[in-house]
Amino acid sequence: MDAYAILGVAPTASLVEIRAAYLQLARVHHPDKQSGRTTSAEDERIREINHAYETLRDEHTRAVYDQSRADLLRKHATRTLRISEEVDLDAFELVDTPSMHFRYPCRCGQAYLLTPAQLADGIRQVPCTGCSETILVTWTDDDE
Repeated sequence: MDAYAILGVAPTASLVEIRAAYLQLARVHHPDKQSGRTTSAEDERIREINHAYETLRDEHTRAVYDQSRADLLRKHATRTLRISEEVDLDAFELVDTPSMHFRYPCRCGQAYLLTPAQLADGIRQVPCTGCSETILVTWTDDDE
C-alpha cells in the first residue's frame, strides 16, 4: 500500500502537509473516536495510517521509501502498460488539502492521483496507488 495514498497526500507534499494529513486522519480513525467496539478493518486502517506517517515523517526513512517507490515505478514503466480505461479529467475530484491534487477512485479501494505538475508535463497514463491498474486521462484544451 502506498504511504502517500494512505495519507491522501501527493509525493511532493511537505512534512507540514504530511503531518496535517496524518492528524486529520488520526482524529477520524482513532479507536477512541469510534462508537462502540472497533472492527478489525478499522484497527488495520489506523495501523496503516500510523505506519505511513512513521515512514514519511522522517527525512531519512522517507528518502529510502521514495527510492524504493521510484524503483518500483520505473519497473512498472518498463513493462507494456495495459490501460484499464480512459477517464476524462472532469471525473477526477480536486483535493485542495493537504496538497493540491486530482483524485479518481480505483475499484481496488485506492485511487489514481494526478498533480498539477504532472498535468503540465502532459502525463496522461496514471497508475493506481494500490494495484497494477493504469488509466489514460483525457482532457480537452478547454479543461486546462
